[in-house]
Amino acid sequence: MSFDTGGRPPRQVQQTTRRSGWNGCEEEVAWLLRVNRLCSRDEKLTVLKNFAAAFQGGCWPDPVSASQISRWETAVVRAGFNVLRRYEELLGLPYGHLFAVADWAHRRASHRPGAPVLHRGLDPASLPMHDRTHELLDKALSAELMTGKDWNDLTAHLTALPTAFIHPPAAWSDLAQRLLTELLISDGSAWLFRTEALARLLGHPLASPLIVAACAALAPDPANEIVIEPLTILDLVANDDANSHVLRQLAHPASDRSLRGALLCAIEKVPRRHFRPAQLQSLVAIAVELAAAAELGSEVRHLAAELLYQIPASQRGLPLTACSAPPTP
Repeated sequence: MSFDTGGRPPRQVQQTTRRSGWNGCEEEVAWLLRVNRLCSRDEKLTVLKNFAAAFQGGCWPDPVSASQISRWETAVVRAGFNVLRRYEELLGLPYGHLFAVADWAHRRASHRPGAPVLHRGLDPASLPMHDRTHELLDKALSAELMTGKDWNDLTAHLTALPTAFIHPPAAWSDLAQRLLTELLISDGSAWLFRTEALARLLGHPLASPLIVAACAALAPDPANEIVIEPLTILDLVANDDANSHVLRQLAHPASDRSLRGALLCAIEKVPRRHFRPAQLQSLVAIAVELAAAAELGSEVRHLAAELLYQIPASQRGLPLTACSAPPTP
């Protein structure tokens, strides 16, 4: 299918100036919208004015102009959740095909746990919202199947209700364990929904400590074959519990996989300033030792060198060249 159906060549998404409240991934999301429209099976929708004329409906009650569509697709204006969802509806795409990718991109760019960047417009005072939350909680805490949409809705509601009361308190642990278990055996869109759901709960004051503990418990378990991902999940959490678990696996790794996972996590946490000065000193000593250990594989030594490179020179205590050369770009 030709992309010049509308009589014009496809416009490039220009690099926009970083602005307050933006995360730097908006251009990629804009590209995602444009390329999915241009690749639509309905060739009429590849024409901007036709797409704009058809846009009203579904989750989008108001008419839009072709210029508004163009602003979303060139990142002049950030596309919100309802925009992404309406693209999915209009283009006949699966639920979350666009917005789940956008949620993930914003999460990795913002480096913060908690509520999604793309606000859902949920009203904490809404009785139907409370009813839906109770329904989803009952489902998640039972043996019923939880879909990606269910996890998306439940965790969006819980982040909008930070004082939500769940009884018994152990239910928070059951919820965290189930979500983490499903995440580790998922892939594709199922994984995207669940990794975003976990990131939201990591920002919840009651759920976060339980998720950190569940992730940390998997690392030293010799029967567990999935170790790296639970450790890298901790790179979003800036507290001493998460830091201590990572440092413990760096100093006394339970396996080669747990060592790699801890290194990958620490590499992300250092520039986010998660570690206290004393913890950074420990990181320097550990990384120097790992980078110089000839018996370790090249991947581990490379990651150790990358970790040293991330630590500010003023806190390394010695020149970078004395420890290791910076990693090859």
